Amino acid sequence: MNATARFIGPVWGSLILIGLVLVAIMALGALAGIGESVGDLALNAKGRLADVDTSKSHAGEKHGETLASQIRHCIDNGGHIQTWFNHQTGRYIEVCMLQTPDGENDDEHFGLRVCEDDPDCGFAEITAFDIEGNANQVEWYLGGRGYVDITPP
Repeated sequence: MNATARFIGPVWGSLILIGLVLVAIMALGALAGIGESVGDLALNAKGRLADVDTSKSHAGEKHGETLASQIRHCIDNGGHIQTWFNHQTGRYIEVCMLQTPDGENDDEHFGLRVCEDDPDCGFAEITAFDIEGNANQVEWYLGGRGYVDITPP
């Protein structure tokens, strides 16, 4: 075997191995993107969930009807700022910035509405509750529970 043949064999083997690794990485990236696109399909043009049924929610019982109503009103009337999705649970969380009693935005007080797909009505609210902290702390809280931000840019 001449020197050229001894050199080309390992080179082709290395190139084939690199190609297979790249194909595997692209396949994993495509699979990750599929999950993101499923969540994106649920959002309306404003980045919000469409048709949310609140009739079975425990928000009023567990967190108070006044707070639950305030969060719903905030989300449904322009206060919605983000939508998050959890690929493991299939649940969505809509986030809004709540207002102070005098009507000013409170950048340390957020409302969260937890929803899931419902074949009968689009989406069903599971609960709604508030959380204290700044926007970064809210994002850290949601990310730590397996949620990813799917809000359109």
